[in-house]
Amino acid sequence: MRIEASPFDLVLAGLFGASALVLPMFFHAFGLGKAFLPMYVPLLVLALVARTPVAVGTAVLVPAVSTLATGMPPVYPPVLPKMCVELGLMALAASLARTHWRWGLFPAALLAVGVERAAYVVMTLFLTGLFHLPGREITLAMVVVSWPGILLQLAVAPPAARWLEPRVARMRAIR
Repeated sequence: MRIEASPFDLVLAGLFGASALVLPMFFHAFGLGKAFLPMYVPLLVLALVARTPVAVGTAVLVPAVSTLATGMPPVYPPVLPKMCVELGLMALAASLARTHWRWGLFPAALLAVGVERAAYVVMTLFLTGLFHLPGREITLAMVVVSWPGILLQLAVAPPAARWLEPRVARMRAIR
């Protein structure tokens, strides 16, 4: 099986992957990382405009690279593996909705954020049960805390992708 990705998709992956590495540093410096989910925004924009394998691969790799570079997200408690799964599923949902199902930008972003948050809830409940922690309370608290990030993703990603789409199409045509 051959993965179809233009060189421009790889440039987009580098640009948005780097943004997803740098933005959390600024947000966490002010204690706003958990609320605004800054890594998620550039990865959602990428998923809305890039081809599926590139978007999913970048979304899964960026948290691991961030852990190696900055120590965040932590490996234990198991935030890193959880984020890799969440972001990978978010990118898969957004990219499939755009490229295969031809959904509009906002519905695709809404689906992606919903899939990501559902994965977050399921994995958090599983892991808290595994470690004998109060799962419902922790999950509810983190979902409530993340509302500003959810709203930020839905407010920023579709307009950014709308602006990028014609430019991406032109660059793909140059090949």
